[in-house]
Amino acid sequence: MPSVRYATAQSANEEKAKTTDAETTSEASEFLARVRQELPRHQSIQAEVTQTVSIGDQQFRVDGQYVSSGQKLRLSYKVMPDQGAQGEILEVCDGNELWTQLTLPDSKRLTQRNVQQILAAAAAANKKNVTQATANVELGLGGVATLLASLERTMTFDAMKTDSTGDVARTSIQGRWKKSFADKFPKDKDQSLPPYIPDAVQLVINNQTLFPEKILYLKKQPGKRAFKALVNLQFHNIVFDEPVNDDVFVFKVPDGEVPEDVTKQYINRMLPPTETPPAAN
Repeated sequence: MPSVRYATAQSANEEKAKTTDAETTSEASEFLARVRQELPRHQSIQAEVTQTVSIGDQQFRVDGQYVSSGQKLRLSYKVMPDQGAQGEILEVCDGNELWTQLTLPDSKRLTQRNVQQILAAAAAANKKNVTQATANVELGLGGVATLLASLERTMTFDAMKTDSTGDVARTSIQGRWKKSFADKFPKDKDQSLPPYIPDAVQLVINNQTLFPEKILYLKKQPGKRAFKALVNLQFHNIVFDEPVNDDVFVFKVPDGEVPEDVTKQYINRMLPPTETPPAAN
C-alpha cells in the first residue's frame, strides 16, 4: 500500500499549503485595510514624491510635492523624460472641487470635478450594493487613500514579509490582479499581459506610521522568476499632522482658460450597467 500512503501524504501537504496560502492572503489583505483606514486619521500629510517609470524604451522621472488634509489635496509634480519635452501636473482639491491642470510645451488641459456630487452619487451607489471600496475609488479625489482603495479593489494580496533591519521595521505586501480584472486586459499570444501592464504590485509600509513609503508596479521577466519595476513611487521626508494653510488648497482658474467638467464621467462609473429592455412582441 505504499502508493496509497504517498498519495495521502501528498494530499495532506497540498491541503496544508492551501491553508497557509489562505492565511497569508487574509493577513496581507487585513494589513492593507489597516493601512488605508489609518490615513484619514491624520490631520494632514505632507511629503516629497519621486517616481521613476521604465516601460520598454520609455523612461522618465517625476518629482513633486504631496499635501493632504481630509478631503483636501494638493499634488504638484514635474515630469522629466529621458527624451522629449517636460511637463507639469497640478491637482488641487478644496473639498468641494478638484482641479487637474496638465501643462505641456505645446498644449494645456484643465479639468474640474464636483467632489460633493460624486460623494452623493457614491452614497446612492452603496445603497445599490456597490461595495464601499468600489465607491471610494470612483470618487476621483486623488491621493494615497484612493490609490490604496483601487489596489484593494482590483488585486489579491497574497505575500507578506517584515524587515526589522534599519531605523524602523517595514512590512512588504505583494498583490496580483484578481481574475475578474486580469480577464479584462488585452493578452499577448502566450496569454501574458502586454509589456506596459504590471503583473504585480508591492507596497513597502512603515510599521510605526502605517504609511506606504514605497509602491512598486512589477513586471515578470520572460523566462525568469525575477520581476522588474515598471513604476517606482516613493514618498520622502513625510510629515504628519502639521498645520497647513488653507490657501494651499485654493485653485484659481487662469485667465482665458475654460475648464472641462468631468464630474458626470466619474458618477457614471458607479452606476450599474443599463439593462436592455425586452423586445416588444
